[in-house]
Amino acid sequence: MDQKSIGTSGFLRGASYYWFTMMYKLNDSETIHKYLGTEKVNNIMYDKKSLTFENTGKASDDSFILYFNPKTHLVDRFYFSLPAFDANDPVLPMELDYEKIDGIYVSNTRRGVFPNAKGEYGLAIVFTYSNVKFNNRFTKEDLSL
Repeated sequence: MDQKSIGTSGFLRGASYYWFTMMYKLNDSETIHKYLGTEKVNNIMYDKKSLTFENTGKASDDSFILYFNPKTHLVDRFYFSLPAFDANDPVLPMELDYEKIDGIYVSNTRRGVFPNAKGEYGLAIVFTYSNVKFNNRFTKEDLSL
């Protein structure tokens, strides 16, 4: 019954849906990309791109820094903002694992690292998808918040 928990839960439901589909929406007309060079993380030299949006109608838009793996061309990690929670810059890290389903790479696991009340960063949330199927006849209304 806690309204804050209900609000956070509703927000994460929408964010989780976007994070699940975002790799396939990177070329949407509202997206703005900027190449940021390379950065070495865990012995991999990643290509980095910023991702922002325009014309979304939101008071404050999310922003991301995406890390593209040069061998797989998949995004292994990203940093993101959460303007709804006063994190206006992409400083929150998320790491991804993929599973190949029907020939399509799907991010089946995402690990988020967030600060606690003391400002210390640690693993805070793990999103895991299993038994993912396509052509399930869901409608847009079925997935609405």
